[in-house]
Amino acid sequence: MQFESKIEINANPENIFKIYSEVNQWSNWDPDTKYAYLHGDFSDNSLIDLQIQSGTRVQIRLVKVIRNKSFISESKLPLCTIRYEHILQPFESKTLVTHRILFSGIFKYIFSFMLAAQMKESLSQTILALKDFVES
Repeated sequence: MQFESKIEINANPENIFKIYSEVNQWSNWDPDTKYAYLHGDFSDNSLIDLQIQSGTRVQIRLVKVIRNKSFISESKLPLCTIRYEHILQPFESKTLVTHRILFSGIFKYIFSFMLAAQMKESLSQTILALKDFVES
């Protein structure tokens, strides 16, 4: 199970990636993030403590970080992994930004059924908020 949202942003990938890498500032532009704290550098295997506006706390691991191009993170649920992909593709003088969420594991259908509607809405709001923040 997966879903994604795409948007063109009037900025280069380097500027957008810099915003991604400033994890402790995510709450300034992501309406769903109440708090985020990065343990260490914005690099492979670093951990992020995240609290969303509803109060739920999650620990996220950065799986793969490619500077100015993408980063992939994961959070674990019982017998399920949620993977978050953030991809930056230069497009003319803009950047095509893709945010994708994938569920895997034995309980992927259960958790995707329980969380999909909320996460799809959040995904759309977050990517629009990123565009507004970058372009302001």
